[in-house]
Formats: sequence, C-alpha cells, structure tokens
Amino acid sequence: MADFITLVEKYPKLNIPLARSFSIVMYRNFLLIEGQNPIRKDVQNLLEERFYDLKMSSYSIDECREKYDSIPWTDYDLVLINCPYELDEGFAKLTAIKCMKQAPMVMVLTQSQIVADKTLQAGADNVYLHDDSLSDMAFKVENLLELKTMLKQYPFDVDAYQVHEVIHDSDDAIIYRATYQNKIPVAVKRFKYNLSELEPKLIHRLKVELESSVSLKHSGLVDFITYGISDHAFYLTMEYVNGGDLKSILETQGIPELPQAINWFTEIVNAVGAIHQSGLLHRDLKTFNILLKDDGSLALTDYGVEKNLLIAVGCLDEDEIYCTPYYVSPERVTGNCCTKASDIYSLGVIFYELLTGEKPFDAASLVDLMTMHVLAPIPALPDDLQQYQGFLEKLLAKCPDQRFANIDEILKSLRALQQNNEEVLV
Repeated sequence: MADFITLVEKYPKLNIPLARSFSIVMYRNFLLIEGQNPIRKDVQNLLEERFYDLKMSSYSIDECREKYDSIPWTDYDLVLINCPYELDEGFAKLTAIKCMKQAPMVMVLTQSQIVADKTLQAGADNVYLHDDSLSDMAFKVENLLELKTMLKQYPFDVDAYQVHEVIHDSDDAIIYRATYQNKIPVAVKRFKYNLSELEPKLIHRLKVELESSVSLKHSGLVDFITYGISDHAFYLTMEYVNGGDLKSILETQGIPELPQAINWFTEIVNAVGAIHQSGLLHRDLKTFNILLKDDGSLALTDYGVEKNLLIAVGCLDEDEIYCTPYYVSPERVTGNCCTKASDIYSLGVIFYELLTGEKPFDAASLVDLMTMHVLAPIPALPDDLQQYQGFLEKLLAKCPDQRFANIDEILKSLRALQQNNEEVLV
C-alpha cells in the first residue's frame, strides 16, 4: 500500500479542476439617473446597506440631458436608470454609453416589461422590475459588479454578443451568459490562457480540434455554435441551458424514480456514444457537466479538446490527470492514458449516483479516495436494486478490459435488463 500511495502522490501529477468561490469586489461609485418619479432615497438606503462604503451621485433626467457630454461615465462602476413607465428618448442615448471603452454597467429600474425589453435591446446590462423584491435588486447589482470585475480580467468583446452574467468561474475558463444579436441566449466559455506566445502552427491545430467539437451535433450534447479568439484567448459559444445541472438536481430534489433514473442514464450513455463515435473522449464526465433542458432531457457539456488546449499552453502535462477525483478511473490514477474505457468507468459512477444519490467511493483525503478507485471493492446496491449489480460491476471494473467494450454493449445490456424487469412485473 505504501508504494501505491507514493505513486498517487508523485505520479501522475493531479490536476483537478475545482470551482473557486469568488469574492466580489464591492465597487462604491454609482450614478443614479432619476425619472419622473424619484426613488433615490429608497435605492440609496438599500445599496448603502449592501455596500458599506457607497458613493452615489444623482442626476434628474433633465440635468443628465444638459450635462451628458461632461459626465465622466467611465468613472462609474454602475449606472442606475429609473425609467418607471415610458421609454424617454434620452434613455436610448444613455444606453449608448455601453459603446464606450471601459463602459460602466447599466441597470434600468422600471415598472414596465415593455420598457425593460427595449432597454435591454438598446444595450442595458440588466433590468429591475419594481414588482421584484429589493433584495432581488441588490442581488442583480452584485452580479453586475462581479461581471465588471471578471470582464476586466478576462475580456470578451466580440461584435454581436452582449454579456450579462458570470455563470461559472474555474481555474481554466470562465463562462458568461450572453445574447447574440440582442435576441438569442447563449453561453460563452472563455478560456483563461493567453495564446500570444504560441506558435501559429499550434494555434492552427487547436482551431482544427475546436472545429471538430463545434461540428459534433447530437440531441444529448449542448450545442456548440462557434469558436474564435478574443483578447488572445480561445472562446466557445454554445446554446444556453438554464435548467440547472444534474449534480444540483440530485442534491436538492433527491434521487429520481427508477424509470426516470434509467431514462436519464440512457440519454447520457447515448450522448457519450456520439462523442466516442466522432473520435473524441469526454475526459471529465460528472453530474456537474450534465445539464437539464427545458423539455426535461439531459445534455452533456465540457467535451472535446479542452485538455489539448491546456497541454498546448503549458498549463498541463501529458501525464497529468485532468478530471474530478470522484469520477477518475483506476488506470488514470496509476498513470495510464485516458481511453473510452475511462469514460465508461465515469459512467458507472454516474449510474450509481442516479440510483442511490451517493458516490460509490468517498474518503476524507484525496490519496484515500484515489486508493479506493484502485483497490476498494465495488459497493453493493440496495436489495431492491440488486438486478443492476452485475451491470454496475461491469461499468466499474478495476481493469479496463473487464468493462463494457463500448457504448453499444452498455445500451444492449441495459435494454436486456429492462426487458427482464418488465417480464417479472407481468
């Protein structure tokens, strides 16, 4: 055991992407543009409670028109525009400040959904409807300040895209919620690695690999729309899926009914099959990377060439594990390359989660967890799920050669199990 622990600690090196908590920097310089019904006192009281060192300037709409050209717009972190009922001509001009370099965030306060929609189309970053709670307004302000901070550090300035919110921040990339041409919701994954020092041939190869991800289409995959380079960094744009991730769903709603669990797992397996058929590997299968669509179906994300990008920019070595430790296969722990069998092992972990709500292996330390993947026996399912035990064991077999050979075998075995269960019920 001592030799194995030494192996885990020293070879291969572990590169485990973990979401980082983000501490919002509380900017204090706000500008409030008052409409016909002033609300300055209520807004200022609310924001002063949330931001302990707030400096808020205020103009009426008439004053703003008079002083528009002399107002130092870029000195403000946030401009709040009170436009309760009607869209005044002046506000269309105000939203033009979003075209300025280093423009402030702009949020419109209104009671009219029509006004809200028009100001968003004109370039406002967010809207607060007066029917919403004041705490909701403060939450939106905090999100805009976070967005301003992240865009300064990791810019994304591509024509036709308007960025609204930070969805996720990890060590390797940041994901923004955005709209394309003011109407199509998208997610933008902006990688954090500077490409300016890479050789043109390498950048070309990475573009080819990104193209392979964008061209891969399947109902069970989040649809990649396009890719490109902005501010010396690669980005991918993809469909925006707002139903939440499977990890959060299992944590908040508990395990699904068995038929739903099997249906979801079948969807996931089919999606992985599409990835494998295209010549790619997922490499980081986990419930967090599985999203719920509006129609109740699932879609996988974070597949494709991300590891190759990390290796190319020098942030990852060939022998490093790029995965989440709860889902890593035994052969990856002991230094072997990722294969289709490695993805199949991760599918086994997901299958166990869908049935039980728990991980098959858990430990207090990273080394102990890695050890369990290699040496610990596969856990037994509850008595009422014993019909799936053999299926689970073939997914989670320690030796890759003892697992299902491919996705088709998994689906065939699963169909046979379902047919047997139906015959028993009859």
